[in-house]
Amino acid sequence: MPSDAYLLQLLGARSEKGARDFVRRYGERLPLTYYETELSNKAWYVVVTGPYASKIKAQAAIKQLPSGLQKQKPWARPVVDVQQQIRAHKNPQG
Repeated sequence: MPSDAYLLQLLGARSEKGARDFVRRYGERLPLTYYETELSNKAWYVVVTGPYASKIKAQAAIKQLPSGLQKQKPWARPVVDVQQQIRAHKNPQG
């Protein structure tokens, strides 16, 4: 995925089951994936969709989401930040 692209973060969950259930629920309508990271020293599962070529395009895509997802206040994240977060979680020593 291009590191200058953007993703929409749709959900953060403490349980992997919660993230999988969310993907199952909306996955037929959207290209979704989730990854594991850490928040406050505990597992954290993040569901994202994309990529989008720019932050403006990602933000515009929010208006195309099902209303239930729009209410959850999704937000645009740079792919490079997500990649760094994943790398840091897989290799906490740096």
